[in-house]
Amino acid sequence: MTTDSVPKLSLEEERKLLAPYRAKIDALDSQIVTLLGERFDVVRDVAALKAEHGIQPILPDRIEEVVQRARAKAEKAGVDPKLVEQIYRIMIDAACRLEENYSHAHEAKTPR
Repeated sequence: MTTDSVPKLSLEEERKLLAPYRAKIDALDSQIVTLLGERFDVVRDVAALKAEHGIQPILPDRIEEVVQRARAKAEKAGVDPKLVEQIYRIMIDAACRLEENYSHAHEAKTPR
């Protein structure tokens, strides 16, 4: 069937047809943002722990472990692993900046 033989829907009909899918996507987006908030709460806790115990804020081996695990899960879920890697690298870069900033702030407060 070609697109020429498909009857053209009105804008209102298109919206009605797509509405349940858009609602699902909106709900998933909300969950994703909530999970990101929770993830960064844990990152802040880790940053504090690392600073208190003199642990380096950036651990390259751990970064690669997280990225590779995410890629593997993406493949199993039928999601493009390259896309997931890009998303994770962005999240991890933000987390590393947060940890480095926390570490520098902790160092500045610590008497020598």
